[in-house]
Amino acid sequence: MDVRKNPSQNSNFKLRDILNTIYTLTDCIRALHTAGLMHLDIKPSNFLVPFDSKNGINTNSVSLFDINTLYSVSSDVPRMAGTEGFRAPEVFRGKADNRSDIYSNGAMLFNALVILDDSPDRIYRDDYYQDID
Repeated sequence: MDVRKNPSQNSNFKLRDILNTIYTLTDCIRALHTAGLMHLDIKPSNFLVPFDSKNGINTNSVSLFDINTLYSVSSDVPRMAGTEGFRAPEVFRGKADNRSDIYSNGAMLFNALVILDDSPDRIYRDDYYQDID
């Protein structure tokens, strides 16, 4: 993300775009949960934020992809649902619920603002905390 690469260049504008995008994605996740569904693979490559007519991003519109991972809140969820670095710990234990998507959304925000390019695989890992100033 540009916020991490050039924090002094339009950082307030870029941070606002990131937060607005996460907010819109959260609203999309809420709609899924209201319908009794969980996505369980919320990650940057599974959603798209389109550009508007001024070549800026349109943070009010999010397209969510990879809906073949949708699960009913009452179904059994495979332990390997989701993607490492964005998968909530309870998913791996076979105890996924709506909070699992919220965790993944938070992991994306963490990735957009904190994780550096030199971190392994550029994804969150528990042992990464020791390297954060």
